Amino acid sequence: MQMFLWSALQDALPTGDNLKRRKIKLDAQCPRCGQQETTLHIFFTCSFAMKVWKQTPLYPAVHTAALQSFKEGVIIFRKLNCLPPSGISINILPWICWAIWTSRNQLLFEDRGLAPEEVAIKGLNLAREWTSIQSNRKAITPPIQRSTFKQQITTPHPETVYCKTDASWDATSNFAGLAWIFSGPHPSMPMQGSIYRGFVSSPLMAEALAVRSSIQLAATLQIPHLRVCSDSQTLIKAIINRAMVKEIIGVVADIFNLSSLFSSISFIFIPRGENCDADALAKLTLRLRSSVTNPFMG
Repeated sequence: MQMFLWSALQDALPTGDNLKRRKIKLDAQCPRCGQQETTLHIFFTCSFAMKVWKQTPLYPAVHTAALQSFKEGVIIFRKLNCLPPSGISINILPWICWAIWTSRNQLLFEDRGLAPEEVAIKGLNLAREWTSIQSNRKAITPPIQRSTFKQQITTPHPETVYCKTDASWDATSNFAGLAWIFSGPHPSMPMQGSIYRGFVSSPLMAEALAVRSSIQLAATLQIPHLRVCSDSQTLIKAIINRAMVKEIIGVVADIFNLSSLFSSISFIFIPRGENCDADALAKLTLRLRSSVTNPFMG
């Protein structure tokens, strides 16, 4: 939740406006009302968002359409309270915003819309659950443990597309070949692609860039369920544990932001022996040193 709010405050969420600016998407229209989809619009000024806030028992009431920025909304909501019998004493803004964001993604990727009342109830329930968990944590304080890498592979959605990524890096020139291979249940799968990048500082950075590039392509293709596989255990550990690895912190932040575009996304480590095809494609791309290879090679 902290990463989500930070991204919203930095205007770094993959909204229609931001995706158009990055040339990932052709238009910046809100999927609900057709207006320009900015961070402020999604959470406060869209007619759908205003209906959600009207269903939220706030005191005093706030006119969200008059807000000039998301940051202004965050400041104002610090002074608001949820009326009883909601049972919520914490700031409700993060939870309602998260419910609006996830419902927006469901509409985009699953064509499944929720009513404003349902979104408001979802946000309120999330706030109650978080409050309950915090109360239990105060009652039982566990010993401090070091962060460890424990990969838990859950059962994927039946429509999940798998993406194996890899990178090949040249220490002399700081050039890298990035590659990815998609496979899944759709008739158009599998497909693969690669890109050639310069000024890459390390093998780890190359691996992170490969993952980011593959997610960007998957978002452009509007793939709703994605599982990203990499043979870089350090990278997968950083993503799963949200570890702040200074070398790749910016790229990992981009990966987190792009991840919110999917209905479900997971990251898993695979042995190098299971990633031979992506490895060969990355090495070939580095060897050819072409600027960009066809991202839809059969």
